[in-house]
Amino acid sequence: MRTTVLKIYLSAFLIIIATGCKQIYTPPSITANLNYLVVDGFINAGSDSTTFNLSRTANLGSTAAPSPELGASLVIQSNNGYSYQLTELGNGNYGVAGLNLDVTQNYRLSIATANGEKYLSSYTPVKSSPPIDSISWQKTDSGVTVYANTHDPLNNTRYYRWDYVETWEYHSNYTSYMHFDPSNGTIITNNIEIPHICYGSDNSNNIIIASSAKLSSDIIYLAPLTVVPLNSNKISVRYSILVRQYALTADEYNYWQALQTSTEQTGSLFDQEPSQITGNISCTSTPGKAVIGYVGVGSVAESRIFITNQQVYPWYFDQGCMEILFNSDSADVTNAASEGLLPVEVKFSGPVLVGYYFGAASCVDCTLLGGTTVKPSFW
Repeated sequence: MRTTVLKIYLSAFLIIIATGCKQIYTPPSITANLNYLVVDGFINAGSDSTTFNLSRTANLGSTAAPSPELGASLVIQSNNGYSYQLTELGNGNYGVAGLNLDVTQNYRLSIATANGEKYLSSYTPVKSSPPIDSISWQKTDSGVTVYANTHDPLNNTRYYRWDYVETWEYHSNYTSYMHFDPSNGTIITNNIEIPHICYGSDNSNNIIIASSAKLSSDIIYLAPLTVVPLNSNKISVRYSILVRQYALTADEYNYWQALQTSTEQTGSLFDQEPSQITGNISCTSTPGKAVIGYVGVGSVAESRIFITNQQVYPWYFDQGCMEILFNSDSADVTNAASEGLLPVEVKFSGPVLVGYYFGAASCVDCTLLGGTTVKPSFW
């Protein structure tokens, strides 16, 4: 399992206080493309697959997504001589099926890029996560906050990280079996339903860590994971969250803490200044060349919960949908369709057809809100 890190930028602060005439200054750090390698992933010592994503940093002035690193060779190596080759999966992703590693050994990742660069992570011991005690939640005025609760009775873990996958069912405001026929400007009704029930999904993109190092007992209670905003469509019907828990070494925790500070907490004069983020990966072909990432090794604990709309009542997802009546003649119907509206229902006055009610397409077709009609296997 790899952590989703959408963008990592190498940053430098520049504060200019001037009087008199001012002109825009673009420092070299904004325009320079240092093209550093970003390694995002985790060596899963258990039966689940191991995946890594490789990408390159962009300059601070760029709005483009980080470019994937293609054609690389990735090998997991143990200190007793065993090795495991990863397969390129596309778009900078590399993976291997469950390894079931010997937890008494240390492991590292070897990377050879297509342009001849070579990288090695340091040998790292296996850190097995204790089970997740529970995933709890609480509704507040701002929404639903989801928490993780765990402990290690042996007091050996101390440093924790979590990520999650959200899945939710939602419905469009209107159910319709009506379709516009552009060949003759009429509305036809058949047994083909415009997608009405959909399922959305999203991965965590923030860094979630906690430590019990300063406590007498290795207990984490109510570690906040995410907040589902009040009346979001995520809990308009049914919501699920799969939480994954990782045990970290102290060095790995310090890395994630520094990355969290750099990416989430800077931005004002009163925030901590960003510091150099040092992981456990080095470039062996060009010593001293920067690389971003930390390769941890361990087993993962998982827990899934479901929350229904009834459990958080009152909770109303409102798109502000409205039905608009159009006359039944082809000109009006064609005009409605040209505006991106979809037919919802028929309007009669006694036996006489008056027209058709139309609604915004996203109020009728649930896929237009980003979901899919494919029901998850665990649903």
